Amino acid sequence: MKKVFLTFVALGLMASVSFAQTWKADTYHSWVNFQVMHQGLSYVNGSFSKFDATIEANGGKLEGAKLTASIDVSSVSTGNKRRDGHLQAPDFFDAAKHAKATFVSKKFKKTGKNKYKIMGDLTIKGVTKSFTFEAKQMSTFKAKNGTKTGFTATGTFNRYDFGIDYGKGKKTPSGDEQIGGDIKLVINMEFTSK
Repeated sequence: MKKVFLTFVALGLMASVSFAQTWKADTYHSWVNFQVMHQGLSYVNGSFSKFDATIEANGGKLEGAKLTASIDVSSVSTGNKRRDGHLQAPDFFDAAKHAKATFVSKKFKKTGKNKYKIMGDLTIKGVTKSFTFEAKQMSTFKAKNGTKTGFTATGTFNRYDFGIDYGKGKKTPSGDEQIGGDIKLVINMEFTSK
């Protein structure tokens, strides 16, 4: 009887392992972009070239999965070297003291066909706040190096909540903020599970 019980335990453990699925970001085919309003006239766009993300899922289902991601803030690029240097300074990211921005999900909730809300903690410049991504899963298929899937996700946060106060309160003659407080993230990311 004891052997039968142990056999069932072993089979149960094997089943739980087989249902665990880890998705790693394919950073060669992924983008982390942002945009911020400048003087009420147009958006300044930028991106980060160094980042990583992992999704831990049970079975083939993403609902209830866990997403962890990090961005190297010194990899910021806006098409202007002087501005990129300023963004790494204490006025903005303070990259020397806070090298990474991170996101750790607490809830991965399905909201419709291939649509999810990914809720969790966003940490920038040492400050952690709740944050939500609206995400859409794209195609999924098997390839030579594993199963692939992709996501597009957006979310907006206020930089003042994270102590990034440069230019706060400064207005243009028309009454707009010189540099907007709201930052929109636009992420397109491919993942591979082996």
